[in-house]
Amino acid sequence: MMLGLLFYCYAKGIFSSRKIEQATYELIPVLYIRVGLHPDHDSINTFRKRFLKQLSPLFVEILEYACSLGIFKLGDISIDGVKIKANASKHKAMSWDYACQLEEQLKQEVAALLTKAENEAGQGESEIDIPQELQRRQARLEKITQIKGEIEQRAQARYEQEKAEYESKLAERAAKEKARGRKLGGRGPFAPEPGPQSKDQINFTDSDSRIMPVSGGGFEQAYNARRISGYRNHADCGQPWSANRLMINRK
Repeated sequence: MMLGLLFYCYAKGIFSSRKIEQATYELIPVLYIRVGLHPDHDSINTFRKRFLKQLSPLFVEILEYACSLGIFKLGDISIDGVKIKANASKHKAMSWDYACQLEEQLKQEVAALLTKAENEAGQGESEIDIPQELQRRQARLEKITQIKGEIEQRAQARYEQEKAEYESKLAERAAKEKARGRKLGGRGPFAPEPGPQSKDQINFTDSDSRIMPVSGGGFEQAYNARRISGYRNHADCGQPWSANRLMINRK
């Protein structure tokens, strides 16, 4: 009786020993399980502690059996989210469009400095230190090239994932059309586009963080953290059953 009482109450999201004791007086299914008995919360808690090692495999067997009957499913759902500020400044981030514009600007400046150096050759000391200015711009160009390479790698990984999903949708659509013997209405799935997008970005300090909108307005260099809870999907209940965990979403 105690075993059945614990199994049923846990399945209904009742974990407290005191609430289980209260359920033996108030819930009709529990009244049936306890067969006229009302174990107090201390007895329930003692039973749980004493046989915890033996209870664990039994819980797994019950869940497996319920899943095999199609009345019980396990999974994850996101119940809330929060922006966590990264240890990096949003002013240290660079988008693909800006990187391309800055790269072109620096190339033009380098060309102008080289022209200036050639025109002033043999005319004495220049107003600016041309070699130093060239070196500074060359260092920035190398950094931008590195950033663009990382953005391109991310874009390629995203494209491969989206392409696989696109091909899967096409195959599913083709299978449905074959089964029905006719073309499906509506638009088909859109093919993904390769290459970086204009707003793809990377941060010099923390390359995994992103510029994200925050509550109250404005943008911050941050992570999108989602609080995740396990859940079970039952015919008459769907209460969270497992401990929460934190997942960082970098999109």
